[in-house]
Amino acid sequence: MSQKNILDFKLEITLLDKAQTELFEAIAGKPDPNDIEAMRLYLDNVYMVMNKCVALVKDTKNALQKKQEEPPLTETYNSPA
Repeated sequence: MSQKNILDFKLEITLLDKAQTELFEAIAGKPDPNDIEAMRLYLDNVYMVMNKCVALVKDTKNALQKKQEEPPLTETYNSPA
């Protein structure tokens, strides 16, 4: 694995941050449990957020697997004389 791939996880971190933000927002928006209609809408929203987060995690996994499959850098630097 090249040095670039070892340190460059910006895409993966961005995707995981987005999933974390979506989940935090869904948790924070919980309505009064006695309001049936609000709870129904909340649960529908939570299912949509969970589906979105599953897709983000899957994209992150695929990006990491793609980086893992790249051939290692085997070139050597030959400085000019």
